[in-house]
Amino acid sequence: MKGWLSGPYLLDSLLAGAQRLLNLFAEIIAAENDSEPQIGYLRGCPGLDVPHTTLGGGPIRGMLAAGTPLNPLDGSGGRWFVVSGQYLYELDSSGSPINGLGGNPWRGSVGNDGRPVTLLVNGNQLGIVSAGQFYCDSGLGPVAINYPGSAYGDIAIGWAGTCNVVHGHLEALSGNPFNSGMNGMTILLNGVAYFVTNVVDPTHLNVGPLGYTVNLTGATYDIVLSNVIAFSAANPFTAADVGATLNFAGGGAFSAVSPTINSVDAYGNATLSSSPATEGSAGGSATEVFGPIYASSGAFLDSFFVVATPNSKVFQFSAPNDGSTFDPTDQAVKESYPDNIGAIAADHQELLILGESTMEVWQPGLSNDPNLPFGRNDSYTVPIGIAAPASLCSLRDGPVWIGASLRGQPIAYFAKGFVPVRISTHAIEKAWKKYAQFSDAIAFVYELDGHEFWQVSFPTGDQTWVYDRTASEQFGKPMWHERNSYDGSAFHRHRASCHCHVFNKHWVGDFANGQIYQLSDSIYTDNTQPMLCARTLPHLDANRLRQFFQKLQLDLETGGGNALTITVSWSDDGGTNWVGGEVSTDGGNTWSAGSADFVYTASTSKKLDRAAFWQLGSADNRVFRIAVTGNARKALVNCFLDYFVGIS
Repeated sequence: MKGWLSGPYLLDSLLAGAQRLLNLFAEIIAAENDSEPQIGYLRGCPGLDVPHTTLGGGPIRGMLAAGTPLNPLDGSGGRWFVVSGQYLYELDSSGSPINGLGGNPWRGSVGNDGRPVTLLVNGNQLGIVSAGQFYCDSGLGPVAINYPGSAYGDIAIGWAGTCNVVHGHLEALSGNPFNSGMNGMTILLNGVAYFVTNVVDPTHLNVGPLGYTVNLTGATYDIVLSNVIAFSAANPFTAADVGATLNFAGGGAFSAVSPTINSVDAYGNATLSSSPATEGSAGGSATEVFGPIYASSGAFLDSFFVVATPNSKVFQFSAPNDGSTFDPTDQAVKESYPDNIGAIAADHQELLILGESTMEVWQPGLSNDPNLPFGRNDSYTVPIGIAAPASLCSLRDGPVWIGASLRGQPIAYFAKGFVPVRISTHAIEKAWKKYAQFSDAIAFVYELDGHEFWQVSFPTGDQTWVYDRTASEQFGKPMWHERNSYDGSAFHRHRASCHCHVFNKHWVGDFANGQIYQLSDSIYTDNTQPMLCARTLPHLDANRLRQFFQKLQLDLETGGGNALTITVSWSDDGGTNWVGGEVSTDGGNTWSAGSADFVYTASTSKKLDRAAFWQLGSADNRVFRIAVTGNARKALVNCFLDYFVGIS
């Protein structure tokens, strides 16, 4: 039947497209062997065994296969690391925790924000980006890495001369004391710690809420270094404040002087009649106490761990082959466009820096700075960023992600040679846009029998979509399928949140708990729950002439010792209402078996079977849907339809 192997294409206008492909994927034969009559067939997706192990309350937030799995050849030389909830585990081939520390089954805590973690290895250490920080396990458990406390020493606070008051940031009046290495650090001022949120330039610093207050016409302001800073945009300095007196609270030298505001410019900047204190006076120094290495994303390339600072354009490099050491000066800034970094990744010996609307490529050997191992390749600056940071993965020949730009989102992109190519379809993009949130998408890549899959789940949308890179290349168009799990009453996104291949098996972790499953095409259920496989076929429209449908026949291969149940249903109004078994058209969370006239039970004794359905009525526009369920192998070889077209 025409269109038998095509993927899902469910549009808002059902008369234009009502196709679905649920828990099935196309395997193209003709691309490798054109001597067979079949172009290809539909295979059932791999199932999940009963929980192989359970690690605490979960969720399973990340997995990594490390070690030397090819030595010995049975793969037993590998190592398997898992993060469940806040804890890092190492597992053996049976799924049992090993190398725990402190009498615990886990190796230590890496925090837990419920989001995916990034696990990286350099051969001797394990790097973990989790809950906004970078951790390193050098063999004694994960440790939150900090900048060295002696990197900068003391910064003198100079209050001599005129002070500028600038909304929302700190302005140094002499020298250039600030650099991007101070992002995320803590400034200790008279024993009170203040958080540095961002370094704007060498003389301007954004800081978090401070402890010293200034009372000015009922508004509250904060004091840091050589400025009085207004932290509320609703209370800017205006001409009405000229002549007002600043009353300092908090003790120390600040309370000894009460200057007045001499003038206020059009931008809300004020000049004071005198300085709150003199340079070097009591309380006039600040010691930088360096806090953790804050990180939202990470990668490993050419012996360096690389992490992106949250909500900034800054990314930082570790010491070579040592993730426990970071120098604040070893960092760079995304520079082609002023958007913050959304995600970073290493791919084909390149460092990808994906912003919210643009992408940069950094490469070894291009930097003129001896402290930076990578420099930006100006030829690979692309006006496409990332809409879902946890969707970024690497296929064998390039990165793939859900993209965003200044023109719109979300669109799935694949970049071969760093030229992004759209791989999503109008139908899939429309489905993603309907979700209340799509930026929370999480993804992983795995290979099965030569198929390279990019599996993307949307927690808010409760849906999972899978891109088949192999079939897409063979078929010459994007090949997708839906991948859902059943919980006994409804369909939801697939249970797998992350994946690794180790000990010659595929393993996935559950998004809702601490369970780990084996993923295998010889398993035909998801944790004992049935897997419904469904194919909604293209419209049959003979120029709106009435068609009389005599017989629909499905050729299939069974196996596994259990019967399969095949149900046929159809719609004559474009896919809105159905006769026979029901599978919802709005995303897929309902299913009913249908009437006995349209249900066929495949034999358990025959490997090959045919399901035939007769006397299917007539219509001028018909959509057929075939659903298969049962704990057995599902290989749908072909579908045949006998019908004739009337004269009106």
